[in-house]
Amino acid sequence: MVSLKTEGGQHLKEVILMEEGFRQQYVVEVGASSSLDLVMVGLPGDGEISAEMDIRLEGRDAECRLNTLYLAGGNSRFNLDVNLIHNSPDSRSSQLLKGILKGEASAAYHGLIKVPQHCIGIDAQQQSHALLLEEGARVRHLPQLEIYADDVKCSHGSTVGRLNEDELFYLKSRGVSAEDAARFLQTAFAMEVLALLDQSTLDYLRNALTQWVIM
Repeated sequence: MVSLKTEGGQHLKEVILMEEGFRQQYVVEVGASSSLDLVMVGLPGDGEISAEMDIRLEGRDAECRLNTLYLAGGNSRFNLDVNLIHNSPDSRSSQLLKGILKGEASAAYHGLIKVPQHCIGIDAQQQSHALLLEEGARVRHLPQLEIYADDVKCSHGSTVGRLNEDELFYLKSRGVSAEDAARFLQTAFAMEVLALLDQSTLDYLRNALTQWVIM
């Protein structure tokens, strides 16, 4: 188990790289007027990646942003379980999950946002999106909101789809090869998370991403 805590106006960013066989539980506490940015990247392999995030916002103006990208192929499995509880009024959270799957890979995401009574002024957003490149890939998203207070702004959204045929056709009609067109669309899909990484981390990941026809 890994513990992360911010307090006293601290602003922390943590990057977590998850490779085949990764299995970890995180306990996170964000204090008043503090923020935590978590960026998680699941790298391709043939095994399982599993992460559990237990996040508590424990003071006014506490904020947590969780952004995750995973690549799953072969017979690999990706599992992410997030329990995020707003224990204080006027706290904020956002979750973004993006996955690209091919082969017989599977992924499961369970994301809970809980707002107890009397915790007003909450802003909590949750988005999960998956791109399936082959017929055998499977994904399951289970977003969950438990809201017991008024005057809150909470939402979730989830999509599962394939590469857009119209966009592929447009790129190919402009002379772009089919392989490059698919690469461009995958990169665009992943860029919202990749843009949060510094150059040294991107350089470290470049080989894995290139093998996946990204970047």
